[in-house]
Order: sequence, then C-alpha cells, then structure tokens
Amino acid sequence: MYNYHKSLNMEPRTDSKRWNTTTSLSMKETAAAISKIDRSLLVNDLKERKINNTKTSINFGNEKIDYVSDMMDNQRRSMINVDPQERNLQLQRNKIMKSELTQTSFSLGDDKPEYISENHRQMAEASRFNDGDRSHLVSDLKEAVKKSSITFGKEPVNYKTVAQESMEYKGNPLNFEERKNEITEMTRTLRKHNFTLGDDRVEYITDYQRGYKPMSKEVYQQHNDSKANMIKLKSDLRKNHFVLGHEKINYLTDTQEALRIAEGFGKATSGEGESYGLEVQKNIQRAKEMKQALQKTSYVIGDDYEYR
Repeated sequence: MYNYHKSLNMEPRTDSKRWNTTTSLSMKETAAAISKIDRSLLVNDLKERKINNTKTSINFGNEKIDYVSDMMDNQRRSMINVDPQERNLQLQRNKIMKSELTQTSFSLGDDKPEYISENHRQMAEASRFNDGDRSHLVSDLKEAVKKSSITFGKEPVNYKTVAQESMEYKGNPLNFEERKNEITEMTRTLRKHNFTLGDDRVEYITDYQRGYKPMSKEVYQQHNDSKANMIKLKSDLRKNHFVLGHEKINYLTDTQEALRIAEGFGKATSGEGESYGLEVQKNIQRAKEMKQALQKTSYVIGDDYEYR
C-alpha cells in the first residue's frame, strides 16, 4: 500500500474501506447494538438452544420401547393365572428331579462290590491262624511277593555287559607283543606321505628374502654418496622448467574488466572519454533505479476509489 501511494504521489486515505474485514465489521455492529438488546432474553435464548442441542432430534417410530429381554418376558407371561399350590408342587418336582440327576442311574452287574484291597483280604485271612502259623505264613508270603512270577524263556540269564565279556581271557594263540609292534609300525607308516612331487630339495624361504640378500659395504657406501644427488634431482624434478608465453596473466572476468573500463571512462574529464563516461554513469544510475523499481509492487488489484 505504501509503495502504491508513493508511486502515485498520494497519501493513504483514512476513510478507505480497503482494510475492512468481515470480522471487524461484525464486531462493530455487535458493539453498536449491544445496548439495544435485553441481556436476560439473550441468556435464556442461549440456554434453551444449548439444552436443545444436547437432546436427540431423531426418532424411529412412535412406539414406546420396553427394554425387557425375551426370557424375562416369558417368565412374566408364565406367572399369569398360576395357582400357588401348583407352583409349590412344581418346585418340589424340580428338586426331586435335580437330586435324581445327581445320582448314578445305571449299574454293571448285580454283585455287591467290596471296596477292599487284595493285601487287606490276605491279611484278614492270615489273622485267623494262631501266632506261630501266622508268622510263618506272613514270612512265606513276603518272600513270594519279592520273587518274580513271570519268566520269558528257559535259558538262564547272565547279567554281564558286552564289555565285561570281551575283557575275559578265553585263550588265544596270538603273540600280543609282536602284534603290538606291528600295529605301531603300521601307524608310523600310515602317518607318512606315500608320494613325492619331484626330487628337488625344498627351500622354505620367501621370494622377498631370496631377492633381497645382504650386500657388501661398498654398495652401501655408494648409496650414501648418491643420496645427496638424489635429493637434488628430486627438488629439480619438482620445479617448473617451461613457460607458455611471457605475458602477465590478469585473473579478471569479462564483467569485471568491462566495469573497470567504464569506471576509467567515467573518470575522464575531456574529449570523447568525458561524453562516454557521462553516458556510462547515466546507465549505471538507470540500472540502480530499475533495480529499486523491480523490488516494489508494480500491479494494482482494483481501482475503486473507496477501497484505495
């Protein structure tokens, strides 16, 4: 706005509608009419609107809903026209039915079971004897219980491991000392390699050790003498030994060179240089003004006088 009025040589108008927004106009209208409104009516109206907004305004049908499950509905209908005496009889029948359902309703065989162990029965039989026979019977029964009454086959069982049987000496005509020496010699032979790749003697030495053998003192002395010459040669190789032209290089771009020439003509005070220098100064000034103009707003949206 400032740049626009400045470009038109105008001052901003104080009564312009250009910067009036909808929010600011609405706030001004509300502030102007606030003294004309009854606050109590306004508060009651807002309260009713808030209560209405919290209520549901959508209804599906006009029937009143009874929130009762089907089971409760059936129980309610079953209680209609029910005799209390019949009701008590029904409760009694339900109790009897429940007690019968918790009992066993089937049996396997007609014999009466005796819940007693075989050991308990034998001990009861032994208690009928006198003290001597009773102790003898109990000891015989104890020994019989410890024995195995199940046998698989008639061959006598030999409880020995394979290792124990193999360690037993059963007689052998072999000479174990001689056999041991043969095994030792065979083991030594098998551990050696049985093939040869060539008959040359193997030298376990690297190529580096073979190529760099110790040299004589004269060789080291010659090396020390030539070391100084090597340093001179190295420094000489690092120098520049050729020149491409004798003209001094001016490291300036074309733009920098043109500006320097323009400044030189601008400083001229007579002749063709003076007129050319004035023209260059005008062009520089025009470029500055153009740059300032490009940085300003150069377009206008609307030309209504009220919104200027």
